[in-house]
Amino acid sequence: MLDDERAQKNAIWPERFIGRESLQVKRGDINAALATAAHKIDVVYSTPVENHNPIETYSTTAEWEAPDRLLIHEATRGIKQLQRIIANVFGLPRENVHIICPFIGGAFGSKGFQWSHTVLAAAAAKLVQRPVKLTFTRPQMFDSAGQRARTEQRFSIGADKNGKLMALRHATTTHCSPVSEYTEPCGNMSRMLYSCPNVEVSHRLVRLNLTTPCPMRAPGEAPGVFALESALDELANETGLDPVEFRLRNYADIDEYENRPWSSKKLRECYERGAKKFDWSKRTRKAGSLRGADG
Repeated sequence: MLDDERAQKNAIWPERFIGRESLQVKRGDINAALATAAHKIDVVYSTPVENHNPIETYSTTAEWEAPDRLLIHEATRGIKQLQRIIANVFGLPRENVHIICPFIGGAFGSKGFQWSHTVLAAAAAKLVQRPVKLTFTRPQMFDSAGQRARTEQRFSIGADKNGKLMALRHATTTHCSPVSEYTEPCGNMSRMLYSCPNVEVSHRLVRLNLTTPCPMRAPGEAPGVFALESALDELANETGLDPVEFRLRNYADIDEYENRPWSSKKLRECYERGAKKFDWSKRTRKAGSLRGADG
């Protein structure tokens, strides 16, 4: 899907996540550091499209109380944003669009966006001159209400002979729709979670004919940290170090991306307490040794 030749030709490199956080980040000399690293890995991880899909399917009721006044019952976290969109679509004063949302229900990120069914319900109510209720079927929840995009994440990471990180490159390819450039910000945690002098984080988008992706708890961090931590486990194995010890050697005492101290951080204590609680030191250290007979 992400390697479609036509989509690749039109790939873009977005600069910011929702207008805020930088998606293309570089510090130090990543290529020089990788060239001299005693230990290095080059690995790729992927995550599939994931759907929010709460227990209750989406439902909207629209009623035109007057030719220029619209009432909408909707479950949304973005009431003001939805009001503005509906007013623009139908050429109404914003104050003439009344949205009622006593409960949000399950959301997981998708109800912070606005989807076409709300506009369709209002348009249908205008056409038939009576209230209209539109409720999704379960299959429609998979293609008309947002999603977390598929990701492919390539890591090139190098460490010195003592297991200290020298270089970390995290390159994400993901997809957007033909009408939106929403980006799953997988690399944001790689900028600062571990201490490393040479870091490069990039995000590339390919346009596919799919529903516009949107935030899902937690946007970027969930697929990104899965991939980052998996890569660190592989590099720890390459260096011959215990995975917890490897992380402690690369503990970030400050936020090296922002170059400022943490407001609070107890991750070192979490490593130590967790390892003690489930007897980490007593485990069989060989990678894959705890895998069951059925795989």
